[in-house]
Amino acid sequence: MFRLLGKAIVGHPYKFIAAAALAAAVAIAGAAQSRFVSDYDSTLPERSPLTSQIHRIQDLFGSRSTLALIVSGGAPSDRLSAACALTTVLERTQGVAPGRVYGVGSNTMKYVSDDAGELQVVGLGELCARGDGLTPAVLEGLGPQAPLVQAPDGSLTVYADLDAISGAYGDILRKIDGDIAHIERDGVTIDYSGQPAFLAQNDMFSKRIALFFPGIMLLILLLHWEALRSIQAVVIPIFTGLTATAIAVGVYGWLRLPLDTYAVLAPILVLAVGAGHSVQLLKRYMEEVRARVPEGRATRAQNDEALVETIAAMGPVLTLAVIGATACLFALLLLDVAALARFGVLAGVGVLGALALELTLVPAVRAVLPLPMVKPGFGELSTLWNRGLAAVGELALKAPRLSIGVGLALFGALLALGLANVRPSHSISVYTDQELPVQRTIRTFVGAGVGPYVLDVVIDAGGPQQAYEPNAMEAARALQAVLAEDPAVRTTLSAPSVIGFLKCRFASAVDCAAVRIESAEEANQIWTVLFGGGRDAGLIDDSGRYLRVRAFVETDETNVANRLIDLAESSARSRGLDITVGGSALAAKALADGIIRVSLEKAVLLIVVVALIGGLAFRSLKMAVLFAIPSVITVLTNFAYLGWSGVTLNVATAAVATIAVGVGLDYLIYLAFRIREAQARGLPFEAAVREGHRSAGGAALCVAMAVAAGYLVLLFSPGYLLHHWIAALVPITMLSSLFGALFVFPFLLRITQGWERKGAAPSGG
Repeated sequence: MFRLLGKAIVGHPYKFIAAAALAAAVAIAGAAQSRFVSDYDSTLPERSPLTSQIHRIQDLFGSRSTLALIVSGGAPSDRLSAACALTTVLERTQGVAPGRVYGVGSNTMKYVSDDAGELQVVGLGELCARGDGLTPAVLEGLGPQAPLVQAPDGSLTVYADLDAISGAYGDILRKIDGDIAHIERDGVTIDYSGQPAFLAQNDMFSKRIALFFPGIMLLILLLHWEALRSIQAVVIPIFTGLTATAIAVGVYGWLRLPLDTYAVLAPILVLAVGAGHSVQLLKRYMEEVRARVPEGRATRAQNDEALVETIAAMGPVLTLAVIGATACLFALLLLDVAALARFGVLAGVGVLGALALELTLVPAVRAVLPLPMVKPGFGELSTLWNRGLAAVGELALKAPRLSIGVGLALFGALLALGLANVRPSHSISVYTDQELPVQRTIRTFVGAGVGPYVLDVVIDAGGPQQAYEPNAMEAARALQAVLAEDPAVRTTLSAPSVIGFLKCRFASAVDCAAVRIESAEEANQIWTVLFGGGRDAGLIDDSGRYLRVRAFVETDETNVANRLIDLAESSARSRGLDITVGGSALAAKALADGIIRVSLEKAVLLIVVVALIGGLAFRSLKMAVLFAIPSVITVLTNFAYLGWSGVTLNVATAAVATIAVGVGLDYLIYLAFRIREAQARGLPFEAAVREGHRSAGGAALCVAMAVAAGYLVLLFSPGYLLHHWIAALVPITMLSSLFGALFVFPFLLRITQGWERKGAAPSGG
């Protein structure tokens, strides 16, 4: 079939060029439908109970995240004036949930005022409007709300709940930045941080990868030239990879799937796999030309014969390699993280697009280009590369088996130690450098005694208006007290604490802690006094069924989240409560929990896919095992790097680690088929391995080193640690894949005496 395809291409190259170009253009046109949409919630594991709880609270109270702001410096009166102005602009900012600004200047915050012996409930917005100061009497009148207004160091704080997907946070914050620039004066500074700030920062940085692609391309081009000294080796792989990426984005657009922070990493894999296939085809084509033309310019007939033979020989191998790579990628659809699934779809479509180009457009273009001129070294790696490749092959074939076995065992032990140190985490702050303003502001918050992240615990009182019942109020108050004792919690807020304080002040009780709500009617009346019957404080839902207790926490690290969840659930069990937990302080835990499971599932699943491909391609259980072992080494190397380097296991590093299996499988398939082909021609085992190294192995080495070097450019991406991780993980993936394919696989063949397959020559070692 592939020979017929080759003959059709050389017989009608312009028709194939026109058809392939038209199909590519239609696919690429879908790119106009693509939109970069960042939605942090979509990265949470969909089947996780914690994810369901987080989304449920968002739906109940109409907000998705909380921005924390701190006003510091200057005179107290200047800070107060700035905080009042800040609250006013926040309440008018699109994307901020109505009535969900907590701080000076917001009427959501109420205080009790004593006016000539007459107690009144006043909103802090009215205080700002009158120009009154934030006096000790006002702070005392705020009761449990006071810590949300003024930090222990005298700074003023403001919290704003946002009701928008995370992709909109950048626009919201740019608008706030402009407002802050007009508000700051007289030594007063306003800073913000928290989950929305980090997400907006990450989105901005993730788009930066497009700026580095020219540098990546340039390095890849230079290394391809150094390795093969051929214009074709420079142009064709890059053309294939870039066009395949454009096709993938276009098809992705036609499918109406959103490009997100993780999907934009897919071009890395498309480039690596697409360029790898192109170089493999190109090297085989050059070998076929050289076999027909020892020196000089090829004739048209010789060039056509070389193209047909290349497609006939490499078409089945290339197709199998792509099936394997896309099976690994589309297998991510079976996992529980939508972001990884979309990454798999985009990368998988790109790899399929590269296959289509490599079997149609690329050979058709080659058929109409000027005929190749064969010179000494045509189609061969440069001397330095050949020597290194030969040395690796000789080591696998000739070194004492015991020495290699001991070395691999020690290497395995090092991998195991690194793996044991892998720390799953998805603190939203892990992606950015500690010296960025958003990171420094977190430290400012913590130093001021303020919590920039929010933990929400929602109590289901059982039915409409049941939240006002004394038992529900008391349960929420007790749960709030438990959370307040945790050292990571800076302050807490709930409706019962505010209602109880207000009753205490109006009743002139000596001990407010002893004051209790006597009836639902009483609680409802006090709440109505506070908010006029509205629910804008976000502490009781519109139906009056759910009570929300809010804890403002200094970190979103998963160990703190685990501790707070345990406290909340323990308190709930002791009182027989039905609770739901959520908030920005817990999103990290939901994601980290999912990453552990997804990473294990993915690693096992992809290695099984690789083993199946090896076993089915060679109809041998032994070959299934021999394919699986290098893949296991490659995967473990990636995860061991995370353990040894201290980089956390998160969605981004998990997505990049996907490259390991797909790329490693490509190298294995090409090398294995070339060895089998050489043995089928009667070459002994060692000679067949050497030929496999010179041909398929040489192409793999060329691509791997070029891609690895190219992505080192991302080390120069300032402030964004994700790009630094990619700059390390991609080279590690390439090198470990080469190690598995060029050294471990031949050594395994040697110690197992090759493989048994009809038509393959006997092998020995």
